[in-house]
Amino acid sequence: GNDYVYMDGFSTALPAGDETVETGFVPGSIPAETGAVESMTPALHAGLLTLLHLGDDALTSDAGRWETVYNMLSLYGQLDERADSGDGLLTGKIDRVDVLNLHSDLYARVIDYKTGNTALGLDDVYFGLRLQLFLYLDAVLALRGAKPAGVFYQKLSEAPMRLAGGRIDEKLAARQRKKLRLTGFILEDPDVIEQMCADPEIMDQVLPVEPRTKGGRALPGEFTERSRSRMLSEEAFGLLRRHTRRKLTELAGDALAGKAAVSPALTQDLDACKYCRFRSICGFDESLPGCERRNLQMDSEEVLQRMRKEDENA
Repeated sequence: GNDYVYMDGFSTALPAGDETVETGFVPGSIPAETGAVESMTPALHAGLLTLLHLGDDALTSDAGRWETVYNMLSLYGQLDERADSGDGLLTGKIDRVDVLNLHSDLYARVIDYKTGNTALGLDDVYFGLRLQLFLYLDAVLALRGAKPAGVFYQKLSEAPMRLAGGRIDEKLAARQRKKLRLTGFILEDPDVIEQMCADPEIMDQVLPVEPRTKGGRALPGEFTERSRSRMLSEEAFGLLRRHTRRKLTELAGDALAGKAAVSPALTQDLDACKYCRFRSICGFDESLPGCERRNLQMDSEEVLQRMRKEDENA
């Protein structure tokens, strides 16, 4: 069984010898599971072996300062008391949590493994379409008393690597790193980013940001304008965490109240009907009056402005 350390409305199973306990953000518990490999599918296991063989070499290139503190961490949280009806239990599984001690501060990043391509936009979070990563980050930061370093999806790939004379072919290695590249949002802090990838020459192969170049050489600590859309300030991470809590409470209340309107979402990266298993029976037909998709697209700056107003009115 798991050993639990109980806090103010929150309980967790911490690694042996870890005495650090922080107040949680919702009532619930986070038991750290064992036997993670046994719970994986063969494809996921093979992908993780590839990741450990190649991808982590780039992500821990600075003397391995990042420490993986949780793998396959189960999350349980009781619904906020503001939910409109009934009680409910929120569950999830955090694939990986890494922490970093830097400048007397503790930083945490959350990584969720995917077998397919998954994009994340701030409008997805705002409209409640993809809350998973920021929910996990919120729980981890409360648990560890840490600052946010980033939230990421990582696609697992089983592509074989050719060896020549016992060495990895560098061109193939670069292609493989891009397949394992983290996507999501990263803290707007050059020091933290450097700790994720110390080599600016391969940074765009492993992280969602890329350095500026001059004379064909990457400039350490400087990033392209396109990268800025993937970088968030600590204040922005806080806005997203608080919005995630409010949105989860709203969605949970709707679900418990039986609200299940056929109202598919359409965003830049998501078409809810495209792969829906219930498409043939849901009754949604855009040729019928009142059947319209919800166009839920909004640029990142507007998302953050709306969240700031939410904070003011909370």
